Amino acid sequence: MPGMSARRTPSVSYYDVLGVDRDASPETIKKAWREATDKFEPGSGSGQFRLFSDAADTLLDPTRREAYDAELDGEGGDGDVVPTTVAAAPAASTEAASPWTTVDDPDASEESTEPAVAAEQKQKAPRSRPSRSWVLLTTGLAVLVVAVAVLAGIAWSKQHKAAESQDAGEEASAAAERSLGPVLSYDYRQLKADRARALPFLSDKYRKEYTSTFDQLIEQSGTGDPGPAAKTQAVVKASVQNVGVAAADPDRVRLVVFLNQTTTKAGGDPSYSLNRLVVTMTHAGNSWLVDNIVSY
Repeated sequence: MPGMSARRTPSVSYYDVLGVDRDASPETIKKAWREATDKFEPGSGSGQFRLFSDAADTLLDPTRREAYDAELDGEGGDGDVVPTTVAAAPAASTEAASPWTTVDDPDASEESTEPAVAAEQKQKAPRSRPSRSWVLLTTGLAVLVVAVAVLAGIAWSKQHKAAESQDAGEEASAAAERSLGPVLSYDYRQLKADRARALPFLSDKYRKEYTSTFDQLIEQSGTGDPGPAAKTQAVVKASVQNVGVAAADPDRVRLVVFLNQTTTKAGGDPSYSLNRLVVTMTHAGNSWLVDNIVSY
């Protein structure tokens, strides 16, 4: 059956979700997102929290926002799929020719020659070829079976990938909750030990960036002077409050994370801060590792 593929335009856009105009700046979008998500206590409202996070994630990415605006404006709609029908060729009829028969004894009676003639006709009659319509029918059935098998394989593959992506999101979220505390905590009295403790939670790519940044806490680059963590005698403890899945593939997951940090300097009173992070997790072997951390 022919099908019509129509582009669906949502009645409520991400701009409506965050309550901002189409030309809103990134700063306005961030502010709207923070005001919306600050209403939720840690672990509550996961559906609405996910919706606000999806909206911010899309509108803060210039490329994805441009594509999303194009969709809202009605650009790039799918065209109709026009089916084609192939008519089967008419069947060609075949007739078996009757072979000539001879009777050696002209005086023999008609009754005695009929059985011999019938036997000779049966032996010499050529085999009829399969009709053209039969060939087309069997070929068409074979093609149909292959097409059904391919479609079934595609459907299974999509369902399997969706299930894998869902599992990946859950596994990566759990790994982030375990990893981010050690990765984002440190004590000025044991900075090198804290750095070594964090490295197993990081991918090879992100490990280099993390080490370079952490080393500046220990010692100022090029001067040999103590870094800010040592100078201020800073002790930072990080704890994950909430994690939401923004996008998931079987081997890569992007998370939105709410994380509290308690900072104490030079024996003073502790200060508290709530950080909003976009954390990318990558699958490596049997583990999920932190591949990037961005604060916004």
